[in-house]
Amino acid sequence: MVFSFKGFHTCRDEGGLQAIRDSVPFVSRPNKQWLGQGYYFWTDSSYWAKKWMKDPKVISQFTLTIEKDQFLDLVGDVSDQELFLSICEIFNEDYPHYEEYSKLHGDSVTVGAVISFLRRQDAAGEGEKLFPYAAVRAKDRRKVNNILFVSGQRSELSLVEPHQLCVYEEYKSKIINFENFIHPEHYC
Repeated sequence: MVFSFKGFHTCRDEGGLQAIRDSVPFVSRPNKQWLGQGYYFWTDSSYWAKKWMKDPKVISQFTLTIEKDQFLDLVGDVSDQELFLSICEIFNEDYPHYEEYSKLHGDSVTVGAVISFLRRQDAAGEGEKLFPYAAVRAKDRRKVNNILFVSGQRSELSLVEPHQLCVYEEYKSKIINFENFIHPEHYC
């Protein structure tokens, strides 16, 4: 199965149209990233891309095409969420590499630290791949609004959530395809 997403990438408007076109998307900084270092996109809608940074900014649209077995979807796949929870639960004092993990990331188990650590282990080439994913999609608690499912009950539907998808550097050419600029208007 192949997934295809619209992805929106926000960057500073520096260097002019051609320089940005030749460089987008930009890889994130190496440390303290939500999903590890990679290329970050807001998926499906440009709403959060527009909110992300003050002007002057540029928003470019991409098509992201990913094979299911290379995609960890922490937004739309409950089994992927269960899998990732089970991975995070092994990061405690009994984990054979816990001392190395805590030297790099401290004692907190965070999404970005777990992914970065497992990808680092994989890059070292020690045995079977621990994190065989080309991309991960996640969300946080932000939203534009909540609407009750049924009057008088507490269950709510969160609307317009920020879904971010991170594509790792070594998969860039296979997954990411530039479409066009959507902001500022004179770049469109």
